[in-house]
Amino acid sequence: MTSTSIHLLLTIIALSIVCMDLALAIVYSWFKKVPWTKIYIVFVASLLGCIGMQMLVYWSDISFNGLTSFVLMTIWRSILVADGAFLLTFIPYFTTWIIAHPWRNPYKSIFFSCSAIYLVVGIISIVQPYNMMIDVIEFILGGFVLFFCLFVLLKNYKGIENRWVRLISRTIIIAGLIMIPISLFGIFFKIVRESLSSIIYLCFGIIMLVFLFIANRKHFVEMKSEPEKPSIDDFFEHYHITDREAEIIKLIKQGKTAKEIAADLDISVNTVNNHIANIYSKTEVRSRIDLLNLFQEGW
Repeated sequence: MTSTSIHLLLTIIALSIVCMDLALAIVYSWFKKVPWTKIYIVFVASLLGCIGMQMLVYWSDISFNGLTSFVLMTIWRSILVADGAFLLTFIPYFTTWIIAHPWRNPYKSIFFSCSAIYLVVGIISIVQPYNMMIDVIEFILGGFVLFFCLFVLLKNYKGIENRWVRLISRTIIIAGLIMIPISLFGIFFKIVRESLSSIIYLCFGIIMLVFLFIANRKHFVEMKSEPEKPSIDDFFEHYHITDREAEIIKLIKQGKTAKEIAADLDISVNTVNNHIANIYSKTEVRSRIDLLNLFQEGW
C-alpha cells in the first residue's frame, strides 16, 4: 500500500467520524444553549470541506498534475490553516469547560495568541511550503496545547465524581497520550508527518463523538424520566442554600475564582472560601467541578 493510499484511508475514516460529529452537534445545539455550539458547527462544516478537499488532493496526486494539483493543494492548505488556528483555542477551552475549570486570563490571552501565531505561520507556509522552521513552530504550538490539556485533566481528574465527565476526560487523556508518540514519530518519519493532519482529525473527532453521544443520550433519557425540570430556586431550597451562598454559586458558574468573587461581593477571600466549604457540605460534593455537574444533571 502506497503512502498516498494510507493517507486516503485515514482521511475517509476521519470523514465518517466528523460527519457523525456534525449531525450530533446540530442535535445537541437544539436543546443545549451553550456558547460554543454554533461556532463548533461552523468549524465542523468547514472541517468536512477540508477533509473532502484533502481527499481531492490525494486523488490529484494519483490522477492529476500541474495546475489542478496546485490549486487543490492551495485551497486545502488555506482551510487547514484556518481550522488549525481555531483548534488551538477551542481544544483547551473545551477541556476546561468539560470539567468546569475557569476559562479566564491568562488562558484566553495565551491561546488566542497561539492561534494568531499559527495563522500567520500557516499563511507563510502556503506561500513557502516545506519550510522546516515553520513545521517546528507549528509542532511547538500543537505540543503546548496538548500538554496543557493533559496537565489540566490529570490535575483535576481525582476530583471528578461524575462518571460521564470522567469518561469524557479519560477519552481526551487517552487521545492526547496517543498523539504524543505519533507527533514525535512525525519529526523523523515523512510518512507519519504527511498523515498527521488526518490523525489529528481522527482523534479530535473521536473525542467530540464520545461527548456528543453521551450528552444527547442523557438528554433523551432525561426527557422520558423527568417530565419537568426543577428550577434553580428549587435547587437552593432543596439544599438549604442561603442568599449569599446562592450569589457565590452563580459566580462560580461564571468561572470566577475565589478572589474574583470576593472582589465582586466586596467580602474577604476567607469569607468566600468559608461559604464555598458550606456549599460543598450541604450539596455533598468535593469540588466546584462536581458542584456545577450537579447543576447540569438534575437542576
